[in-house]
Amino acid sequence: MASATNDNRTAAVTIHRGELAQIRKLIAVSNSTAGDLYGLWTHSFQPVVQLIVCPNVCQIKSSSCEAFIYDNYGLRLLGRWCGAKKG
Repeated sequence: MASATNDNRTAAVTIHRGELAQIRKLIAVSNSTAGDLYGLWTHSFQPVVQLIVCPNVCQIKSSSCEAFIYDNYGLRLLGRWCGAKKG
């Protein structure tokens, strides 16, 4: 779980190991440096990431991809991930 503090408030994002492993794999294999995080919000307004998407892999426009994921899986766009290869 990742967390950040701002103005004495704490925000937490839950992301499972599988999604973190997928991000690492996308960075290593496809040279992707960013993508989208999809998931749900808990009743306490905590985002829970359940799916990651790499824009280089998705062959449709971002807005169409977002609509497809919501219509078929009920997941909302939570934000973006960013990363880079070491060395």
